[in-house]
Amino acid sequence: MNQKGRFLKKYRGAECLNCQVPLEEIDRYCHQCGQINTTKKLSLQDFFIEYFSNLFSYDSRLRHTMASLLFKPGKISREYIDGKRVKYTNPFRFYLSISIIFFIIFYSTHLIISENERNEPILYNSFENQDTVINYTEKQLDTMSVFGSISKRIKMYSDHYVKTETTSPDIALDSLKHKKNNYTRYLYKRAIKLTDLKDKDGSDQLLKFIFNKLPLSIFFFLPIFALTIWILYVRRPFNYMDHLIFIFHTQTLFFILFGIATIISRLFDAKIFNKIAFILFLIYLFLAMKRFYQQSVGKTIVKFLLVNILFSILAAIGIVLMFSISIFLY
Repeated sequence: MNQKGRFLKKYRGAECLNCQVPLEEIDRYCHQCGQINTTKKLSLQDFFIEYFSNLFSYDSRLRHTMASLLFKPGKISREYIDGKRVKYTNPFRFYLSISIIFFIIFYSTHLIISENERNEPILYNSFENQDTVINYTEKQLDTMSVFGSISKRIKMYSDHYVKTETTSPDIALDSLKHKKNNYTRYLYKRAIKLTDLKDKDGSDQLLKFIFNKLPLSIFFFLPIFALTIWILYVRRPFNYMDHLIFIFHTQTLFFILFGIATIISRLFDAKIFNKIAFILFLIYLFLAMKRFYQQSVGKTIVKFLLVNILFSILAAIGIVLMFSISIFLY
């Protein structure tokens, strides 16, 4: 225990200099606010000692967190909810830091596209394939689902714009014999916007827009996913926050694995590393669930399959919503 410099007993006061709570000579820190119990003036040496002490303390927590997260699936989450938290970094802060690093890597390797990779933009293949476009009537569109009707309209309006270069919604809707209202006018303008998204250099601006919103979308998606897991384990002695902590840790591991795989794939121009990372993550997730929830292998297998099915369903819904919202907000 450090008994040097500002920690010497001769510098300890009868009250905290920060919050004025009475203290005893044995109190090294204030039990009210946590400040060091010392009356010694801060010297340059003390300043640097405290700085590096805090730095090494964080470095120690980071090392413990990384070691447990990578090599002991589920242990860090289990110990954290059991109250053993001093040696680990905050799950949310750690997740946030790793996710920022991951998306920086992801953007730098996927959005900086070389000339020989710039083929036809994926988003516009359906718009530019003129032979497959069908001019649906209003009656036919009314029989479709909401999303089906919107997608068909945008495809038709984009095709009409490419063929005729008509920028006026009213003229275009008259030509297509569609209703002229705020809704159809807005969709025609969106179709023009989507068609014109293509830059001179061939980059896909809508795709970039969606990618930029991806971190925020995932952040809001995880609490919803935690709710589904809470329902799945409703008979187990875990509250909602316990499940959320477990998800933060597993999602952090996901970002680490795929961040490394993305870098290696880019360096060696081989997508096999992403597949390896996916397999490793599934193995890790199973082991983490087994250790964290402490159920038998059979029950863990069933819950593992259900969790992945639920995740796939929620992810699909999330992607559709994110893409749809992006089209209307861009």
